Amino acid sequence: MAALSLRRSGRPLPPGIPPWDLLVLGTATYKISRLVTKGKVTSFLRAPFTRRQEAAGGSEVADEPRRRGTVGQAIGELLCCPFCASTWTATGLVCGYVAAPRAVRLAAAGLSAVVISDWLQYAWSFTQQQVDG
Repeated sequence: MAALSLRRSGRPLPPGIPPWDLLVLGTATYKISRLVTKGKVTSFLRAPFTRRQEAAGGSEVADEPRRRGTVGQAIGELLCCPFCASTWTATGLVCGYVAAPRAVRLAAAGLSAVVISDWLQYAWSFTQQQVDG
């Protein structure tokens, strides 16, 4: 649907996405979907459709969908599952990339930097635990 809209707007579709951009978009997709589905800071967005199951590692939580009918349950499932949310996130990022590649590339690079930082934080914590015993 988005591709059709972009085509009707007269904007040409790219022949493909360069590998580096695909890597950055993939990393940004990962971060956005984790933030939306597991982040403590975004729990207010999930609250109408989910309930807290437990705290998870780091700054993440585990929520479960509320059982309030098919639409509410479906939204709750989407907001609890990073794999489900990543499909929609990637679709949005790729469509944005076609419409405004420089802006989306910049935003995706920022999110990718956060992912690298997260991994470095975990590596540092693991190393520190090993040294401290």
